[in-house]
Amino acid sequence: MNDLRVLIRTPNHVGDCVMSLAALARLRARSPNCHITLVAPAYVAELYEATRVADDIVALRSYHGVAGARALYSAVRARGSFEIAMTFTDSLGAVAALRSVGVRRVFGYGANGRSLLLTRALDTSARKNRHRALSYCDLCDSALESSERATIESLRLPGLTFSDADRSSISEIAQERGLRSTTSWVALAPQAVAPSRRWGFANYGRLCQRIVAELGLEVGLIGSTNEAPAAVEVIRLSGCKTGVTNFCGAFGLRDSLILLSSVGVFVGNDSGSAHLAALAGASLVVLSGPDNPLETSPLSDDKSIIYRRELPCISCVRNRCPLTGPSHMLCMRSISVEEVFETLRFRLRPS
Repeated sequence: MNDLRVLIRTPNHVGDCVMSLAALARLRARSPNCHITLVAPAYVAELYEATRVADDIVALRSYHGVAGARALYSAVRARGSFEIAMTFTDSLGAVAALRSVGVRRVFGYGANGRSLLLTRALDTSARKNRHRALSYCDLCDSALESSERATIESLRLPGLTFSDADRSSISEIAQERGLRSTTSWVALAPQAVAPSRRWGFANYGRLCQRIVAELGLEVGLIGSTNEAPAAVEVIRLSGCKTGVTNFCGAFGLRDSLILLSSVGVFVGNDSGSAHLAALAGASLVVLSGPDNPLETSPLSDDKSIIYRRELPCISCVRNRCPLTGPSHMLCMRSISVEEVFETLRFRLRPS
């Protein structure tokens, strides 16, 4: 198995990509001479490059629908032959592209009518309440005909290696944007794509104010360019004239990892930013509501999850809360600023 040429179509989303790293690190450790080629959306390719879990990384500019299948076909064809291919996505087009290019053994989960095209289709029901990182491991084990099943305790994210010059460069940029100390600060991700996961700008604003006033720490707001207006509103509601910096959209994935490696604590929902913070080694406070921590919680031994498990609707995995009245978004609304602040204080590492 060590000399195999293996191709893996990675997930599309940042959080899923970070979770897949544990499976890839495990695959590399068990088959050190296996040649691994990853095909990933261009915007997450640098995440895999930073962790050195693959021998070759192909960045796709198109990765959805027919255009994505064509791009995958062209990318694989240009790389030569592969004995095994795995799809970490549930895309039918991805499997069809791999078959069309001549890969004989293709493995994946049997979703979206793909079963007949796969060499072995794993049962999608087996993923229920199983951590996604373990589901990726299960897929790798199936492809390599291993009977050993991974456990969450055995998984580790790969390490990151950045030069002193890289760290110095990001530190300078952070200071230019207003962060005075880049050795210990608090990162907040105040926005969520899904409305059901939003804790609220006012809550994050009050949390900022307490961190700056009571803990004497600076706060950095992180996220994508689209989330920058949310960060501006949080800063306004915090009333802080100094001590809070808006980093939304300022860095790509690789540079964000360098920035987050200096964080004392990250606070936010189960999101791509939370998974990046876990990979960077930050302590985490995760506000969990409609997501399912059993399946998608960031891989970290240094985290606290605030989670209303007593609610009958918890972990509904809905992007919009279907309930109305007093029950509407209760999973998030019942989380107080005081609770988050005290949890954050507990997670702070000694200086």
